Amino acid sequence: MTFAFPLALWGLLAIPALLAIYFLIGRAVPRRVSSLFLWVGEQHAPSEGARFRRLDRAWILLLEILLLLLLVFAAARPVVTVRSDAVPLALVLDQSFSMAAAREGRPVRDWAYAGLAEIVEDRRYSSFFFVLAGEKPVLLPPPSDAPSSTDLLATALPQWTCEAAGADLTGALALARQVGGPLAQIVVLTDRPPPSPDVADGVLWAAFGVPQPNAALVNGVRTLDSGRDRCLLEIANLGEVSKEIELTMDGSPPRRQIWSFAAGERKLLRFDIEPGRDVVRFQLAEDALDRDNAVVLARPFERSIGAAVRVDNQARRRLVEAALYASPFARPVRAQPELLITDAPYRFDGAANRPWVLELHTAAKPLAYTGPFVTYTSHPLCEGLGLAGVIWGADTRSLNGLPLITAGDLTLFSEERRSGTPYFHLQYNNDRGNLHQTPNWPILFDNLVRLRASELDGLDAANWRLGSEVVLRTRATGETVTLSGPGGSERAWVVDRDRIELPTPKPGLYQVAGGGVELTFAVNALDQGESDLRRTASGTWGTWRASEERHPDSRELTLPLLLVALSGLLLHGFVLRRRKAEVAW
Repeated sequence: MTFAFPLALWGLLAIPALLAIYFLIGRAVPRRVSSLFLWVGEQHAPSEGARFRRLDRAWILLLEILLLLLLVFAAARPVVTVRSDAVPLALVLDQSFSMAAAREGRPVRDWAYAGLAEIVEDRRYSSFFFVLAGEKPVLLPPPSDAPSSTDLLATALPQWTCEAAGADLTGALALARQVGGPLAQIVVLTDRPPPSPDVADGVLWAAFGVPQPNAALVNGVRTLDSGRDRCLLEIANLGEVSKEIELTMDGSPPRRQIWSFAAGERKLLRFDIEPGRDVVRFQLAEDALDRDNAVVLARPFERSIGAAVRVDNQARRRLVEAALYASPFARPVRAQPELLITDAPYRFDGAANRPWVLELHTAAKPLAYTGPFVTYTSHPLCEGLGLAGVIWGADTRSLNGLPLITAGDLTLFSEERRSGTPYFHLQYNNDRGNLHQTPNWPILFDNLVRLRASELDGLDAANWRLGSEVVLRTRATGETVTLSGPGGSERAWVVDRDRIELPTPKPGLYQVAGGGVELTFAVNALDQGESDLRRTASGTWGTWRASEERHPDSRELTLPLLLVALSGLLLHGFVLRRRKAEVAW
């Protein structure tokens, strides 16, 4: 036994003090007489010397000493070490979609389910819990009733769907160790070998995969370019021998094509989509893994912003319009623009939909600056800019706001917020510089247009990879947004912020409606690492702690001691009350 707070043992000094009090009180023996004049104090000389007298209420003294011992030991926080072969059991379940690959007609997950019964057979565990190893590890709530070892996985099977785009087994192991403690036995059920053959102590790594060839769709893109709807697919032959792969595109009638692939070869295939197709589906022939045989591509969103140019100087206006409308995301409008380019100060009115403003500043007597120029490289507006060799005509006065491009201590391009709306400043004289003659000029305006378009309500894209973070932007506070997914799943939110992360745990087609938007988007399982079944394996790494090995387990006795002391105090108080009642009687 050890003590977490041994200084509290100094409280044992209260026991000698209690004994002294009892001995002092015991020297004076109370006698009851009817009157003091009847009291005769006789003094008898003892013939044998001093005698020990029996203490009155000795059992109460023993009870109080016991209570002091209990309270002092409880304050010292005693810790006892016991040894047991029953330890917590943590099951780490690989949630990646490669676990759905067929092995002798059954998914690898079913093999892991059957193998677990043999692993935990005749083993003792004090408790157990599950960790799903997907893109992010997730701790499952423990079941209310502990099943037998043969039915251990039954509580987690409904959530072990094997549809994630990857498995963070390292993070899942760390989470299992954190929850279960250093003595927990961790069992990893997967289809891959461990990163290192030297598995950590207390970890049993069980893999049930079988290396086998697989054909997979590893990339899928759909674009709208000048009104032309096109799809780009990448197919990989993830095997050691050449083979023919058949691809089917849905339609009336379906289009089937067969390509020859060398061992390990990947090919890019392009398809033109007929007008009016909102959704296009591609399908490979059945093989070992079905999750990567299908791709569904939704029609891309035509995300463009209304832009207006209000510049008095005709030559400068033509330069701005040429760069601005070269962006595929900008369209000219006359009223209510979402992006305004002006050469005069702009005042916002009380309207809710305020435009972003870029104010152009020109100088009467500009100077030519050749650099060096410093750009805010992490800002989206400075992406892709290369100002080496640029001559910049500008004034000698700096601009207000956050500097984005500077020449020495002179700010040439800046950003500020006016009433919460971005307001940009750009000072440039085209008659004293060559910025407008370099690619930086259209790049700068395209960055501005794309940044503005990224703030529009809706989604950034119509097609996503499984495991991506799909964020819906909406300013319809208080309205209800509904997400419908594969298999008839549905979920709704009341909008209380401008960004909502949409859960997309399964590949397939999704529809989101409400909050001023109505969109269809697709999620696909596209990951060559998961599709490559050549890297799977079967085997066991690490060892289960032997049943005869007894493991130390520390337990603190503070609470039991306090409970016993409380019971003793109640008994002590009851006895004293009875004695007072007897004396009064």
